Amino acid sequence: MPFQLQDRANVTQVKLEDIAPKRRCMTHPPNKEADEPKRIPRQDPFVLQLKQKRVKKCQGCKGDFGEPVPPADLVIQHRNNFPYYNKKEGKRMDKWTNGYFHANVACIKPRFSDFDPREVVMPPATLKDLTEAHVDYCRQHGLVLALGFL
Repeated sequence: MPFQLQDRANVTQVKLEDIAPKRRCMTHPPNKEADEPKRIPRQDPFVLQLKQKRVKKCQGCKGDFGEPVPPADLVIQHRNNFPYYNKKEGKRMDKWTNGYFHANVACIKPRFSDFDPREVVMPPATLKDLTEAHVDYCRQHGLVLALGFL
């Protein structure tokens, strides 16, 4: 026989939140502000270099680099910090890896708002392979190269 309630006037509705404890997400610590990583001033330079075959995707626009065709075969390499939460250890960790961007200020500025196009450095191997078409390409895309010989 089904249960029947005789006096409906004395019934109050009970919400689940009132009787059950709140659940916490186990993937994040309860106090996110205490575990926020401290901002470290950027010390690694932005390096202009020729694209290598293993470099596939721009970290700025998320577009593919495709097949390197001069003068668009230049990339900007920068060492990036990617913080993540380690579930096993229960704390935030840092992962430092090289990030690659198109040789274009528009790809770098959204990620690094304090990026200065005049601070791009070039290793001697890149400087040796640089042509006038490469320099013009960089100027068209907002990069200022300090070259005394061109």
